[in-house]
Amino acid sequence: MRYRSFNMQALLDAAVRAVGGGATSCIKVLKCVEGQYNKAFILTMDNHIEVFAKLPNPNAGPQFFTTASEVATRNF
Repeated sequence: MRYRSFNMQALLDAAVRAVGGGATSCIKVLKCVEGQYNKAFILTMDNHIEVFAKLPNPNAGPQFFTTASEVATRNF
């Protein structure tokens, strides 16, 4: 099962709080190409800071291992 129910507004509020730096709202949400195991978004704040948010699908396995694997292979 790949469906993941979540509260988008709560995600945006948490991202604004995490960024700080004078950000008061998220002005743009870009949904990245969905992989087999995750939903990913790039959130742009009103102070132009971007945040990468990843929501693991239930079939991804243990969250620690899936995130560690992605970070190790990510190209910036």
